[in-house]
Amino acid sequence: MKHPLNTFFVACFLQIAMACHSGPSPLLPETHEIEGVATEVKAISQSKSHFRKRNFDLVTGTDQGGRMEAYLDERGIRIIELHIGLSNRVVSISYVFRDSILIYYAERETRFLVDLDANVDQSMASVGKRFSCYFLGDVGVSDNQNFAHITSDAKFFREAALRSEDTLDIEERIKG
Repeated sequence: MKHPLNTFFVACFLQIAMACHSGPSPLLPETHEIEGVATEVKAISQSKSHFRKRNFDLVTGTDQGGRMEAYLDERGIRIIELHIGLSNRVVSISYVFRDSILIYYAERETRFLVDLDANVDQSMASVGKRFSCYFLGDVGVSDNQNFAHITSDAKFFREAALRSEDTLDIEERIKG
């Protein structure tokens, strides 16, 4: 049986690949497909206030702990947002779903100033690494080990958001 998320697409990769390739590629989606998913992700994200929201405490084993917010409607989980606090930064991860299928992933790290006495000043923040990708088509993300953890984590958090518990222990998952 084919995995429902058979394709990944990283915007940067596509731009580079399309710049290096002069003709249409059977492995890369057409621009209108990419734009369609990007438009859908934007519409889902802008509708967040209309969704039912569930809050979860995350047991992370990190200095500042974490939280998860799941946004649901009649079609199921639409957005999951994670915020994991470390001593000098917060990692924020977003998953966007269409009918329980991952269509977008984004990760952002916000770093805080730490003085010589190890005091953290959260008013002095800068954006560290950022990464995002769209999932679409039929290219075979299950064969790509670099993105397998994204789809696995998306499934884990989506299933957890549907359960009744309000606390989720992810300490071992984030260490691995």
